[in-house]
Amino acid sequence: INGNDIDDESALGIAMIDLLLERDFLEEITREVGTSLGSYSPPQLSGNDPYYWANKIRSIFGLDLSFQYKCPSARQFYLYLRSRIESLGIFIHCFTDVPVEIVRGIAIYDEKIPIIGINADDRPPGKSFSIIHELVHIFKRESTICNEMFNSLSSIQEEIFCNAVAGELLVPGKALNIILENEHIVPPFSIEQIGTLAKRFSVSREVIIRRLLDTSRIDSIEYDTFLDEFKVELEQQRIEQKDTPGKRIPQNIVRSTFDRTSQAICNALYKGYTEEIYSKKDISRHLGIDQKHIGKFLVEVSKWNN
Repeated sequence: INGNDIDDESALGIAMIDLLLERDFLEEITREVGTSLGSYSPPQLSGNDPYYWANKIRSIFGLDLSFQYKCPSARQFYLYLRSRIESLGIFIHCFTDVPVEIVRGIAIYDEKIPIIGINADDRPPGKSFSIIHELVHIFKRESTICNEMFNSLSSIQEEIFCNAVAGELLVPGKALNIILENEHIVPPFSIEQIGTLAKRFSVSREVIIRRLLDTSRIDSIEYDTFLDEFKVELEQQRIEQKDTPGKRIPQNIVRSTFDRTSQAICNALYKGYTEEIYSKKDISRHLGIDQKHIGKFLVEVSKWNN
């Protein structure tokens, strides 16, 4: 697997094993509940034009730009992407216990059911970017570990290409042009304007400044300056949270469990429960959460059940 050069491989190894075991679990429970997995058929994509690849991927999975605009949150857009891509036979599941700065995404190519692993600790916009980035690797029949989603100085050509495709798909150049013109957003760009654009496309601010760089609206110095400001802001937030633990927003167990679990697994568990194949105890045991949360978990699944 490409990119496996991190210092501590133990956590990463466990994460990859967990992804493989969860994929096996999915095959097992779909047989038990009598459903079929989406049939994966690798598309015939050629060349190295990010615009071509992004448009083809949008077409293959029916990714609707108007739906993207209407998404009430970046989380909703992430769940939409996950649902659409899993519907055609690609297994998407989150891994845990590996720092985001070490590994953001994993692609494990397989002719039958390829796997996209996403870091559970990443923010929803980062997860959306990772899904598309790893999807490009899958379409290229590559297994790889990725940890440089926004590094403009990356020397790995494939990583640069995957980033470019993900950027064009999530923030299409033509759509960006229209919004900038219609809303009279012109250089020099403010952090507030970048934040507004990020919300419009349900992506991170890092993706927006990368697209502004790619389309020659900012230069590399401006790009690096914005990137540094975002890092300082994020570090300040971490310090404030550490100093004032009482102000932390409590974790929503149900949402976090649903967000990290494959949509296909969620759907199969839901069907198994409604047909009395699985009990709440069975589901609780597999997901690793208290049985008292399972009712709300099933309600959450029902909102996205295909």
